[in-house]
Amino acid sequence: ISFTCYNIENFKKKGVEKDKSLAEKSIALVGIMKILLLKRFESSIESLRVSLSNQKKFLEHFVYCLGQGKLLDTSSYRKYLCDDDSEEEMWEDLLKTLPEADPKKYEEKEIKRKVENDIQIITKLLEKIEPIGRDEDDKLIQFKKLLIENKGKKILVFSYYKDTTNYVFQALKG
Repeated sequence: ISFTCYNIENFKKKGVEKDKSLAEKSIALVGIMKILLLKRFESSIESLRVSLSNQKKFLEHFVYCLGQGKLLDTSSYRKYLCDDDSEEEMWEDLLKTLPEADPKKYEEKEIKRKVENDIQIITKLLEKIEPIGRDEDDKLIQFKKLLIENKGKKILVFSYYKDTTNYVFQALKG
């Protein structure tokens, strides 16, 4: 996954001045995004599923906005998700606030190609992990075995991610 949408500064056309500091920060952000995805996978299959689904939705909206001549960023997207207006009204308002994706400045075709490739990769990953339920989740199975082995003892479980906690709670409850 290239995370191109977080690295737009590096897709400016030759001859267009780049903000070098922003370009370097963007490259670092892409690395962080990859690490976060790995951490989500380490946390639970459900966390990975949630993260991939959310990323796919964002990328689909990113491509839509790019087609409208706009650049969607995650901050604006989060505001859109929290808005109570109708979806159509939200998009109209959101599109007005987004910066222009000036075709004279950006390699739009390359950006779109890379983002669509990310969508395809994420779709394939989601298809591969879709059949993995609680009964096939080796990590969860091993956790349940540890709980059974330590029945009657106090156990404290830490999780960095709320959706992992909910996933484990539902699995143990059901």
